[in-house]
Amino acid sequence: MNPLAWVTLAAVLSIDAGVSDDKAILQELEKAVQTLNQLYAKGDVNAIRGLITVDHVAITPYYGGPQNAVEQLKNLSDTKLTEYVTGKVQLTMLAKDVALVSYPITLKGTHKGTSVSGKYHVGAVWVKRDTKWLEAFYQESPVKAAPKPAGGAKQDANAVEKQLLTLERNWAKALEKRDAKVIEPLLAKDFISIEPDGSVLNKEQYIEARLKDPVLESCTIDMMQVRVFGNAATVMGLQTNRDRVKGEKVTTQYRFLDVWVMQDGAWKCVSTQETPLPAKK
Repeated sequence: MNPLAWVTLAAVLSIDAGVSDDKAILQELEKAVQTLNQLYAKGDVNAIRGLITVDHVAITPYYGGPQNAVEQLKNLSDTKLTEYVTGKVQLTMLAKDVALVSYPITLKGTHKGTSVSGKYHVGAVWVKRDTKWLEAFYQESPVKAAPKPAGGAKQDANAVEKQLLTLERNWAKALEKRDAKVIEPLLAKDFISIEPDGSVLNKEQYIEARLKDPVLESCTIDMMQVRVFGNAATVMGLQTNRDRVKGEKVTTQYRFLDVWVMQDGAWKCVSTQETPLPAKK
């Protein structure tokens, strides 16, 4: 076999191995998701604790705000579910040991006596610690028919995608210029940011931190993927920050996941999460 054929074969084998690895991870995570959701439905605090990180954060329409792991487990009895059906799980690898999973769910039950029955879309981040996958972030967005824009024309998924991509780019430019007037209306009142170091900021804290960023020179985003679910949507992409630290230019990259919802006729971001990528050598 000639050298070129060997190179071609090696590339094919490498791709096949990557696909095979993703399939194995998907099967592993599908099982973990099903198990964790069943444990939440049963209210099994001890078992749940073994499948989430200590710094876990959850956001649902009925919690009234983000809850950390301690708060979730303490208030677990507030949610009484008679049905928790999970749909097809989709996997996106953000890094070697970090995965984004998304899937539809159907709930029947109550939270503090109020019905939460309905259809939702879940976006969750799982991380591998040692040899075990643990959920680090969980968010539910209700699936409803998207409201019609002014004029009564139906807003299709393509139009929503273009609109969200524009909002994302405006956001990135505003970060460069430290323009709070552009950033503030893009974010929901209960917006949270899960920072690269794992800390959680609310809307005011996030804006303050970005306005005071002493090193950012440019912020570019690309490789964006939009998924629309009625009046909710997710945007995942690659963010490249170019900073100047002690006179030297430093480039840092992140995988980001933004969750958007339609509120009062406008798209608002309710959460963002940045996962740092290894520095290029």
